Amino acid sequence: MKIVLLGPPGAGKGTQAEKISRKYKLQYIDTGGILRKNENTKTKKGTPHKYIKKGILVPDYIVIEFILPFIKRAAKQNFILDGFPRSLKQVKLLEKITAIDIALYLEVNQKELIERISGRWICRNCDITYHIKLKPPKKEGICDVCGEKLTQREDDRPKIIRKRTRVFNKSLKPVIKYYEKRSILKRIDANRELKEVWKDIQEIVNKIK
Repeated sequence: MKIVLLGPPGAGKGTQAEKISRKYKLQYIDTGGILRKNENTKTKKGTPHKYIKKGILVPDYIVIEFILPFIKRAAKQNFILDGFPRSLKQVKLLEKITAIDIALYLEVNQKELIERISGRWICRNCDITYHIKLKPPKKEGICDVCGEKLTQREDDRPKIIRKRTRVFNKSLKPVIKYYEKRSILKRIDANRELKEVWKDIQEIVNKIK
């Protein structure tokens, strides 16, 4: 089983992807995580950092350079792919490597996204994400695991969030239409609590196992 998980920044893709990966024993390919870990890695075509900092989509040619090797290695296994593809070019490259069984699209309105993302803090050492309301650390501003100071990503501020959402929606529309035509797209209302979203995801995935 091969799953693509789509949705705007803050839709809860990472949380749900981890749940799906554990329950259905799928390899988890985290596009955003890979790009952030390599944001300062220099290649012949540039680095992801300046795009992530400005809250705009990292160009196809850079995303593909970092992500495609992971997909190729996982192609003979079952996996869940979080945050890729984000353009028709990426869709076509993905299909040359392997077929996708289902595309889950987590839909969230912008007001909810801003509230979720602007309250998000991370530990740069452990790569653990916290939220001031939904998942606060035991000690304010400090990671529960390693004790390092938590920081907020530059692209997690309201002004940047709005920009990221606009760019994302414009880029993803043709991807959504493509998977709809193939009848493998499933829309999920992700404005709700995580457990409700998770329940819907399980009902969908269980039907294709």
